[in-house]
Amino acid sequence: EQEYQAQVQQLYVELQSAPSPEAIAAEQQRADQLQEQCQSLQNGFVQLEQVCNQFQEAAAVDKQRIEELEAALRGSQETEKNYQAQIATLNIAAQAGDAGSRELQAQLELKCSRLEAELQETVQVAQQAQ
Repeated sequence: EQEYQAQVQQLYVELQSAPSPEAIAAEQQRADQLQEQCQSLQNGFVQLEQVCNQFQEAAAVDKQRIEELEAALRGSQETEKNYQAQIATLNIAAQAGDAGSRELQAQLELKCSRLEAELQETVQVAQQAQ
């Protein structure tokens, strides 16, 4: 009988320490709220992941554009070097042309001087002949 009473006493203690239906309902409500918060956080993470993916795609496009611009810049720099070389070549040719021009001018002046001298001589001879 003592054992029976001990069991009854044990069951009574367990019954009193068992949560009430209200406490169970409150715990269930709290669990539901936590579940909703968890779902909301998961949705937020999904949105963040989508935004992150969009940024990565935009970064890839930007990187490609930068590579294209760098290639265009290298091409422009090469073109500029080619133009500078052509200008240098034209300057050298112009300087050579100027030197040739001066030499030709000196020859023409000398020839003109000779022709003038011959003309004056001819004029003098003609005047003496009259």
